[in-house]
Amino acid sequence: MNKKEDPQLVELAQRVRTLRQSKDSYQLANALRELGEFERRFPAKRADVLRHYQEAVELFRSCDDHLRLAHTVRHLGNIYHEDGDMDAAGKCLTEAINIYHNNGDRKSLDYANAIRSLAALKDDINDLVSAKRLWIAARDLYIFHRIEDGVNETGRRIKRIEEMNGT
Repeated sequence: MNKKEDPQLVELAQRVRTLRQSKDSYQLANALRELGEFERRFPAKRADVLRHYQEAVELFRSCDDHLRLAHTVRHLGNIYHEDGDMDAAGKCLTEAINIYHNNGDRKSLDYANAIRSLAALKDDINDLVSAKRLWIAARDLYIFHRIEDGVNETGRRIKRIEEMNGT
């Protein structure tokens, strides 16, 4: 082990290697997602983060856990957004929202967070009409779940858009 490597990172990478041998696609997808999430803490691992999330998404597509797929696609979309790939981010976030919606998960906090992520993307690309609609939808779900930070953030974002538009 390299002295500079985080022990948890080494452990997660070993778990992925072991699961690759087992041929358990579902567990491997979960391990790749967990490894990618942990790697997000390390800027030097950015290419690995993207690769691990992309592989996890592809594996989850062959499994029967639509909500886990939606969650992982949302995080992949967030990664693309952080990296400035707005087109790929938009596709992932829209797909995640559609998966939640089509699987009857229209009130969950995960669904609210997916809507929030797409609202932030639309805000960043200056599609303010779509952004406002999405911020309102996310706010309504955050109110439903009593997530004060979410309610406050969405309220600020909506107000900013209204002020920009003079409404």
